[in-house]
Amino acid sequence: MRKFTLKCEESFYKVVPPLRNALVDKLMEKGLSLKRASSIAGISIVTYEKNKKKFEKEIAILKSNEEMNEMLELTSMKYVNRIDEGPFCVMCSMARVVLDLERCKSVNK
Repeated sequence: MRKFTLKCEESFYKVVPPLRNALVDKLMEKGLSLKRASSIAGISIVTYEKNKKKFEKEIAILKSNEEMNEMLELTSMKYVNRIDEGPFCVMCSMARVVLDLERCKSVNK
């Protein structure tokens, strides 16, 4: 029997952790403390440090992709300027493509 896995479920384990770390890094570049940036991204400092090592390759890939880096920049500016919570779902969908995972069809129609 084949296991049924939703794209969002796969993203929860493979995309969201490195994406949150990349966002924390971008927020810290804007002058926020690690504590504040981690809080905004919804992770603890311990989780940030753990995932920094575990997803080092994925974080580097996300940051080096021009389109993904631009999305991280825009999202971090929205948080820093308190405009809104940012388009995390769209960013996650783009990160799936950057990390060579199947596109999320619910976002990229």
